[in-house]
Amino acid sequence: MKCNYRHFESDGALCLVDEGGVRSLTNSIEDVIEELKGRGIVVDRTMVYRDSEGVWDGVAVVEGEFGDFVLLGARSHEEAIRKFRDVAK
Repeated sequence: MKCNYRHFESDGALCLVDEGGVRSLTNSIEDVIEELKGRGIVVDRTMVYRDSEGVWDGVAVVEGEFGDFVLLGARSHEEAIRKFRDVAK
């Protein structure tokens, strides 16, 4: 079962949004990363996502693979991008 999500770019970052469904974006993140790579989308960069409760957090990608979640607790993708980049410094 796949999750429903959409993606967009903002300030060079990849932003993912959980659109609801049987599986959450959080629980499907490894499959989502593989799907994005299959579409030719670069995943080795700042990546943030909005979960099913509307909270924005980060996704650490290492050499094209899921590394870990980065808890940011942001309320917008812009805030999440700023926080993610601050943590990565």
